Amino acid sequence: QVFASGGHPVYEGYLDDARNTDHSWLEGIVRVYFIPDDLDELDGLGQESMAKAQGATDARWLDLGSLLGAGASAVHPAHRRYVAMAAAVVEERLGVSLGAPEGDGRNGGVSPEASVL
Repeated sequence: QVFASGGHPVYEGYLDDARNTDHSWLEGIVRVYFIPDDLDELDGLGQESMAKAQGATDARWLDLGSLLGAGASAVHPAHRRYVAMAAAVVEERLGVSLGAPEGDGRNGGVSPEASVL
């Protein structure tokens, strides 16, 4: 149900990557999905099933706010701009600052809607 909406598009197109050549390159899509406060639904979006669906070997839910500022070092340098773009969408939509502790603490002090996989 969460993913049925298609999410909020943040970026779609060329990705700057060392593997790109003149004849082949990476393209990607970045979307923000707002997850309801009911974390029971999040259990249905388990990391294992998401990882299998995406072919990822290390997929996990992360607090979007923890990936900003000092936490940006945890994000691959090429991905930092997309994290910042997603954060701007979340901040605008929710009217919050991801740098300030909010929520009930279940998700690192940031509202559950600000989680990423």
